[in-house]
Amino acid sequence: MHTVFYDTKKQMVSLQGSRSTYAIKLYNSNLPMHMYWGPKIGSIKDPGTFFSHERAFAIRVKDRDTSFFIEEMHFEYGFSETGDFRIPAFSIRDGRNYPVTGPFETVFRIHERKPEIQGLPAARMKKDEKLESLEIVMSDTLSGLEISLHYTMFPEDDALVRNVSFHNRGDSAIRIEKAASMSLDILNRGFELLYLPGVWAGERRVMRTPLVPGSISFGSTRGISSHQFNPACALLEADTNEFRGSAYGFNLIYSGNFLTEFELNQDQNVRINMGIHPDSFEWQLEPEQRFDTPEAVLVYSDGGINGMSGQFHRFIQERIVPPGFKHRERPVLFNNWEATYFNFDEKVLKELTDGVSDLGIELFVLDDGWFEGRNSDETSLGDWYADRKKLPGGLRSFGEYVEKKGMLFGLWIEPEMISRRSELAQLHPDWHISNPGRPLSEGRNQLVLDLSRTEVCDFLIDTVDKLLSSALIQYVKWDMNRYITGFAALHLPVSRQKEVYHRYILGLYRIMKTITEKYPEVLFEGCAGGGGRFDLGILFFMPQFWTSDNTDAVSRIRIQYGTSIFYPPITMGAHVSIVPNHQVGRCTPLKMRACTAMSGNLGYELDLRRQKVEELEEIRQQIQFYKKYRRLIQFGRFIRLQSPFDTNEAAWMFLEKDGSDFIFFWFRLHAEAEKAVSKIRLSYLVPDKIYREDSFPLEYTGSELMHGGLPLPQVEGEYASLMFVFHGN
Repeated sequence: MHTVFYDTKKQMVSLQGSRSTYAIKLYNSNLPMHMYWGPKIGSIKDPGTFFSHERAFAIRVKDRDTSFFIEEMHFEYGFSETGDFRIPAFSIRDGRNYPVTGPFETVFRIHERKPEIQGLPAARMKKDEKLESLEIVMSDTLSGLEISLHYTMFPEDDALVRNVSFHNRGDSAIRIEKAASMSLDILNRGFELLYLPGVWAGERRVMRTPLVPGSISFGSTRGISSHQFNPACALLEADTNEFRGSAYGFNLIYSGNFLTEFELNQDQNVRINMGIHPDSFEWQLEPEQRFDTPEAVLVYSDGGINGMSGQFHRFIQERIVPPGFKHRERPVLFNNWEATYFNFDEKVLKELTDGVSDLGIELFVLDDGWFEGRNSDETSLGDWYADRKKLPGGLRSFGEYVEKKGMLFGLWIEPEMISRRSELAQLHPDWHISNPGRPLSEGRNQLVLDLSRTEVCDFLIDTVDKLLSSALIQYVKWDMNRYITGFAALHLPVSRQKEVYHRYILGLYRIMKTITEKYPEVLFEGCAGGGGRFDLGILFFMPQFWTSDNTDAVSRIRIQYGTSIFYPPITMGAHVSIVPNHQVGRCTPLKMRACTAMSGNLGYELDLRRQKVEELEEIRQQIQFYKKYRRLIQFGRFIRLQSPFDTNEAAWMFLEKDGSDFIFFWFRLHAEAEKAVSKIRLSYLVPDKIYREDSFPLEYTGSELMHGGLPLPQVEGEYASLMFVFHGN
């Protein structure tokens, strides 16, 4: 498919999506300049001498050339130390320890396929798919460095993926100190930044703030993408809302330390950089070696934030998650963690199994505490074999019991971690991350295995392989319950110590790739103390993620709402748990908890032996309902209607792709006196279609629901929720 169009005379290239255009010009025969990104247009005119304004203190790159002042230029990859005083996209030193600043010799190349990226997850090409890609090669003749900017447009989603590779063609080692995956300069249009700050048990809150002169940055140096900041964000024009206006979205396919930077300068130019965090990164590039940065995903929508979300959702489903799970329904699961914590044996587990199987649950997940000596969080991580005191017949025997009850069997593991009190720690005391001569830093009484070491990765691949082949395990919850600190690598020379954080992530990806390819039918769910590593890098190997350790319904409404801006609901693990809630102590109705959890991949995490008969019947009906409409919820279009960050209410809907049936969810977070009748305007319906809700009954045209709104019945009490199923005909 032709998506790249090159005008050799103008030295301009455009990447064309179905509804958007991205255009670049080679200025002065050596500088790739950003020209346009927005709604689809046919052609871009040559700017001529647009950049001709001489400024006080402006730096000329070419002697006496008054038509070229670098600080005003809109670049595709921001320079450094050349008179451009904005935040650079890269910082590199040659074999003499001098900065590499160009000038570069630059060429455009068009390829028939998307380039491979070494050791990193990246947007997937379909089998036998031909999709053009653009490569801009910038060569520095003095050092021998080649910088290649890679672009591929996925037209059906108007998603552009970018990354950068560095190839040392010279005779001396080159040191990369900063290497953004993408950089972009655009003219400010009153932009506001939308991003997702958070904390453990309160991930991905929605923050929207205007750009002001200076810089705004966020990222992670915690070794994982983190609870505090997610590597996804958007620039919104000032009047953009959920349903209208321009939204420019960015996300990074990476699970480690990252940095996203926005700078507004005196000329009202905005620079965006996104990539590996330079504070914890450096890479020594030997002659003829190549270094690839992670891939960034860019989408443009003129249909507001919901429009941008829809593009990200489709792209993630089609191009990121493992192909075997793109269209596979997720099972309703039960997880024993909040029911038992570490206090269980086989008798208790079988009692739980008997109870949950009668409710229609399809997957029983055995969480932490199943392996040798694991009666608290102080011991045994690394010793991945069953505790025979708790499970006399081992995992195989208990898994067979679960299977006989008509359910799949799943297991929790945390392979990246090690306890000081473990057999593995005694056998390999040097395998965990440490800083020799300094005190060990622990989190949750555990240390982190050094995945920058090949032998450690080999051991984990072998260990997890043996574990998965020891029983009929069809689901794995892969946890990671602490940040990485004090990282020194004894196996690397002094000059390469700052490579270890990225090498850890490369080791992690190698492990995940090997295991998930060997067990393609196993459903893997990522976890990192809840949602601390909820990113596209993990979703490439594991099609869903535990959204948060906080299972309180009110908290989860906000967490799932924020997460949905960039990630589809089918990637979100969501459970109904006990009340009072174990994280915040709140008591919410079972209906509200279920409506919230149904808006992701439904699970239950409570001791069903202690529920009343009428509660068990309600749960049975919830599961029946979810199964009936599961395909619509998991694969339909998700549309946010009312934000819990702006009001006391939240609302969203799941719509069939053809605009026919839909399910509507509404929540009131706190009771209000004398509350007026609410009307919620819906979206993306077929105007002339008749939509009926049979249980009430209600009947409206699509136009009525979109313009007049859906009237909501009065609901009394705290933590109210409503759910309607409309059928269109």
